[in-house]
Amino acid sequence: MPIEQNKMILQQLLTKNQITLKNLWDLNQNFGTLFDQESTICYENCQDMRISINSKINRIIFKNCKNMDIKLSGLISGIEIKNCTNIEIDNKKKLPLNSLIMENSKFVKMTVSKRSHKETYYEITKSNGILITDHSNNSLLLR
Repeated sequence: MPIEQNKMILQQLLTKNQITLKNLWDLNQNFGTLFDQESTICYENCQDMRISINSKINRIIFKNCKNMDIKLSGLISGIEIKNCTNIEIDNKKKLPLNSLIMENSKFVKMTVSKRSHKETYYEITKSNGILITDHSNNSLLLR
């Protein structure tokens, strides 16, 4: 099988459960329990949005987004924030978050449980104005 064909098959498998939403603005989205635990949601070039997700999902990704207010009520494995400004994430459940990857972003506020904070893998590069608090609004991480 040619390399290019293998590459296309691999890309299809990796993005099989990924939903990408691009160029959205000034929008309220309530997804309720629409997704399954294997879903990955990717927001690209979005701004001025309020998002509520109650489903168990694998990962949520934000790329080049501004002024996002996200409420998570379900179990989530990981969050990626890349090249974003003014993102606020409230993880309402006191369940662990496996990973938080952030790069080239600023003014990000996130609420997690103390347990989640201790167990989460953080990779924060070239970012500033980062505040992670617990549900009692105690600072856990500040950059």
